[in-house]
Amino acid sequence: MYHSWTLLAVFLLLSACKTKKQELTQVFILQGETMGTYFNVRYSSREPTVSKVEIDSLLIDLNQEVSTYIPTSTISLINSQHQERLSLNRDTALHFINNYLLSEEMYDLSDQYFDPTLNPLVNFWGFGYEERASAQKDTSLIAELLQLVSFKKWNHSESSDGLSRITKPPKASLDFSAIAKGYGVDLVGEYLSSKGIVNWFVDIGGEVRSLGSKPANKPWVIGVNQPSEKASLKEADYFLNISDRAVATSGNYRNYYTENGITFSHTINPFTGMTERSNLLSASVVHKTCSRADAAATTCMVMGLEKSKAWIDSLSDFEAFFIFRNQEGEMETWKSTGFDFILN
Repeated sequence: MYHSWTLLAVFLLLSACKTKKQELTQVFILQGETMGTYFNVRYSSREPTVSKVEIDSLLIDLNQEVSTYIPTSTISLINSQHQERLSLNRDTALHFINNYLLSEEMYDLSDQYFDPTLNPLVNFWGFGYEERASAQKDTSLIAELLQLVSFKKWNHSESSDGLSRITKPPKASLDFSAIAKGYGVDLVGEYLSSKGIVNWFVDIGGEVRSLGSKPANKPWVIGVNQPSEKASLKEADYFLNISDRAVATSGNYRNYYTENGITFSHTINPFTGMTERSNLLSASVVHKTCSRADAAATTCMVMGLEKSKAWIDSLSDFEAFFIFRNQEGEMETWKSTGFDFILN
C-alpha cells in the first residue's frame, strides 16, 4: 500500500516532468515571400523540425507549375500552346493537375461561378500579368473574349501510362490565382503533419489553416480585416478560432483601381465578362481545406450577397461570415447557421 507521502512524491515528480516538457515545447516561426505576398508558418515542437529552406522549396516548386507570372511554368506553357491536345506527366506536373482537378470540382459545385478559364478577361481588365492600358477598356472585345471562357470546354483524363491528357480550346488559358494560395497553405500544412508536427499554423497572404493548438492549449486565432480601402492589414473587428480548420477571405476593398471616375475590382463575372463590385464587401469561408475555402470565398464575391447566402446554406461542409453594406450605407454582418468560430 502506498503511503500518502509516497503519493505526494509521485504527484510532484509527474508535475515536474509535465512542467519541464511544457518548457521545452516552443513555437518556431518561419517567414518569407511567395506568390507575390508573404507566408507565415508557426509550429510547436521541442526542437526545430522544419526549416525555412524546406518551406521555400515546396512553394518554389508549386509556383513553377501554377504561376502565370513565370513564363516557363507549367501553366504558362499550357496557356501559350495553341494545340488542342496536351499530355502531362503526373510525376512532374502534380501541383498543376491537382489545381486543375480542384478547380473542376469547385466549378461544378458553384454552378460555374468559379471559373479558372477567366485568364483572358483577367488580363483584359488589368489584373493579370499583362500591363494594364486604357485601350483595354474597349468593352466591344468582351464578347469575343467570353468565347474563350468556360471550363466545360476543357477536358482532363488519366491514362494507364501515367500521363494526364488535357483537351483545351485554341487560345484559351487558365488562371489558378483564386485557388493556388489556398492550395499552397494545404501543401505546407500537410508537409508539417508528415514531419510528425501536430500543432501548426500556416498563413499565405491571409489564407490560413491550422492543426491542434498553441502552447497551453490555446486556440489558433486570426482577425478579419475591416473591409475598407483605408484600413491597414492589422485592423480587425472580428477574431476567429481556426484550430483544426481553414479560413479564406476575399473582398473588393484591396485589389482595385479607379480610371476616369470608374472603379474596377479584380472580381470578374464569368457570365458577363464584367468586373463585379456589389454591397458584399468581405466573404470569409471556413472549410477543412484551404484550397476549397479560397475558391468558395472568391465565388461568393462573384455571386453577390443574396446568392452567396443561399449557396453557402446549401453546402454541408462550408460555413461563411459576410460583411456587407445595407441600403442605408451602414456595415452589417451575416453568418451561416454553423458559423460559431467568432471569439468575443
